Amino acid sequence: MDNTEFVTNFLNAKSKCYGHCDSEVSLHLKNTDGKLVGVYSCPKGYVSRIVAYYPAQTPANPEWLRDYVEKLFENKVAIEDADIRVATRYPWNFEFGENRQTEDGPLLREHYWTQNYRRSKSEDPERLTLFSCVNCSKLFIQPASATTSQCSHCSQKNA
Repeated sequence: MDNTEFVTNFLNAKSKCYGHCDSEVSLHLKNTDGKLVGVYSCPKGYVSRIVAYYPAQTPANPEWLRDYVEKLFENKVAIEDADIRVATRYPWNFEFGENRQTEDGPLLREHYWTQNYRRSKSEDPERLTLFSCVNCSKLFIQPASATTSQCSHCSQKNA
């Protein structure tokens, strides 16, 4: 099973949009710079979390995700090293304690950024936040108080 199938089938658990609304988020997978990236966003497009998925044998490189998120914010918001978290996924029987003696090693490594928990987060309604266009899934920034859920291209096309 490749990483895309594994993420879609086993790591795509239901979760809520944090810091924006209580709606359920959806996972949208992208291939960015040869890396599998998951974007979790609510129906209005607010991005709750971005996750970079790597084969478990790949050395940790959280700097890539930090740089990627900073570019998404057009370098207008500093993303600190501490904003990027690292997780390793093991086979289910190992993660849930059914067979702690398993010889299976880790299956997948994750580096993730959560918009609501970033150190630079503020409660200012004009703070820049990251959204995923509900039409084309393009990631874009806008103030948290904005009501649009489309990128500028889709907004103009649909006007």
